[in-house]
Amino acid sequence: MDIGKKKVSFPMVANYNSVVRYFVECGLDAQFIMPPKMTRRTLEIGSRYSPDYVCAPFKSTLGSMIDALEAGADTLVMTMGLCRLGYYGELQEQIIRDLGYNFEMINLAEYTTGKNRDYLKALRRINPKMSLAKFTLAAAEGLKMVEYIDEIEAEYYRNCGFELNKGDYKKALDRFYLAMNMAKSKKDVEEGYREAKREFNRISMDKPEQPLRVGIVGEYFTIMDPFSNLDLEQKLADMGVEVHRWM
Repeated sequence: MDIGKKKVSFPMVANYNSVVRYFVECGLDAQFIMPPKMTRRTLEIGSRYSPDYVCAPFKSTLGSMIDALEAGADTLVMTMGLCRLGYYGELQEQIIRDLGYNFEMINLAEYTTGKNRDYLKALRRINPKMSLAKFTLAAAEGLKMVEYIDEIEAEYYRNCGFELNKGDYKKALDRFYLAMNMAKSKKDVEEGYREAKREFNRISMDKPEQPLRVGIVGEYFTIMDPFSNLDLEQKLADMGVEVHRWM
């Protein structure tokens, strides 16, 4: 990696950080620092420095941002949101600075004017020489990656509880995640997705016609972040349940 490139990170968000990596590396020609997987320490740190009244996702993302800085990031990006998520970035930035960390913060909530030129200002803070055409292409490919991740995970949780050979689905899913995390082109993304579908189709199952179907409802972290929901989806699937997400 070019030592002049910003080392960008984003708080761990289930299995979508491979998409953020794709945006940053393939669209903005910057270096992405993958935040470590969240652990109990992540939540403890986030909780220790967060206001008592804030929600659990605030504490998780705060701890993950600190993890990312300790892993070598020098630039943090925080998203906007429809709920209090839109206010997270400003408060989290101040908390982390008060802890003595030196970093650049790009809070996308500051650029939500609806004007394209303002979004470009945020992107050019990461790479002033970015190619708009290159980023637009990478963004489209990254959004397709999101669709593929959602589709593969949905199929996984519908069926992994009924496999004959325990662990086949998980191995295929892990290979898919690795492919998405290593992808550097649309071809890589498409090949990783198609291979996961092929592997899933080869897995032998013993699934009843009318399995017990359980839907998980709630906000994002409750539904689909394994660390935040104590891996609820996998626990249910291991009990022989077809699991669905509703947001």
